[in-house]
Amino acid sequence: MSADQLRTAYFANQGNLELFEKHRERAELHAIRRGSAWQVETWAPMASITPFLRIYDAMGLKQSLEQIQRLSKTIPSLGLGATRARGAYQLLRKRYKEALPWLEEALAEQPLAVVGWTRSLGALARGYNALGEHEKARDVCARTLAQLTPADLEFPAMNLGLQIELALAEAGLGQIQQATEQLDRLIEKHAPNNGPLTLGALYEARARVALLTRDEETCRKYFTEMDTHFRSSGIPSLVARCETFGRELRRSFQGSRAPGPGDAEFGPTSDINGHTIEQGVTQLEQALSDVAVPPHERYERALSLLAEHANLPIGGLWLFQDGQGELVASSGDLPQELTDWVQERLIAAHGDDVTQTDFAGDAGIEDPNLLVMGVQRYRLFELLTVSDGVDYVVGAVVFAERLTQRCFISGDLLRAMAAKLCVPTTARLSLES
Repeated sequence: MSADQLRTAYFANQGNLELFEKHRERAELHAIRRGSAWQVETWAPMASITPFLRIYDAMGLKQSLEQIQRLSKTIPSLGLGATRARGAYQLLRKRYKEALPWLEEALAEQPLAVVGWTRSLGALARGYNALGEHEKARDVCARTLAQLTPADLEFPAMNLGLQIELALAEAGLGQIQQATEQLDRLIEKHAPNNGPLTLGALYEARARVALLTRDEETCRKYFTEMDTHFRSSGIPSLVARCETFGRELRRSFQGSRAPGPGDAEFGPTSDINGHTIEQGVTQLEQALSDVAVPPHERYERALSLLAEHANLPIGGLWLFQDGQGELVASSGDLPQELTDWVQERLIAAHGDDVTQTDFAGDAGIEDPNLLVMGVQRYRLFELLTVSDGVDYVVGAVVFAERLTQRCFISGDLLRAMAAKLCVPTTARLSLES
């Protein structure tokens, strides 16, 4: 059981979801056979904080936090984990000011006394950098790294965040050369291991430093590397991060020069069928804007267009209204269990704070956007709008997922649909997209 727990953590931090799920299930099975399911139940949510931080999965972290809070009522020693998880959750929600008080508690802890101390301070530095408080970020990173040995730095899951945030803090303070040298050394060190999460994070940081200096060529180079490594993981939150950064870079360098032959774009421009994303966005907007067509027909047309771009034949569209989700279109027979699950997910996502509901079960780490029913798998995508920098959920689409291929839908298509479906009753989102 312990060996499979270690493998679960290892593959989670490698971004290998297939082997992560395999060994997580094996660890649970070992525990059940031993009559000690509590061992996995208490271990899994604590162990998940690190990988969820690395893949920017706020909903997954929220569920871990809910489990830790529930367990801490009978296991007080888990209270520290709840504090750290809450700070990390707020960080992923981009509520940086709210995250700081929880993460700053690590400053008063004895150095290295508890596993996760360096990870929490790396997260704190990320919050400081996001708020432009680069001197504080640099100070936290420098003081924490001074407690570590070279052997400690061989473990990027816990300690790479500190090194990246130190470089970004230096760049924010104008020390561009120092920042680039630090990141280049880290890239050279970790490149042989070819870890998608590690290299993706390093290449993203390198691209962001290049963005500060308006060095478009270097920025393109490292964004392409970031995109390649993050997408190779197949993790939706990392793919979405690539798309978001790609749009940021397109806006930043728009009009800076005429595109040349063979120039790569910042991010993908077409879907699995070769249709352009821009074409899909236009089609969706037109389908949902035709007021001469009854609403249910517009919804069905929009869902059909989305299914065509995703190359997924069976799906459904739900709108969140009056505190609940309503199925407004479907392209096949959908089981009642699926409808109930989507309803629960939408209600859970609209909560502004963490509840005590345990959506992930008594043990293990589950993908909150995946429902498995026998041999059938369904994947959910939230439909989000943004107001005053805050994300709101207005609905969801769900498609049947092939066993050999994870569903993926362009974030541009989902945002276009959400914008047209936006209704007065919105719900605050608990998942950072």
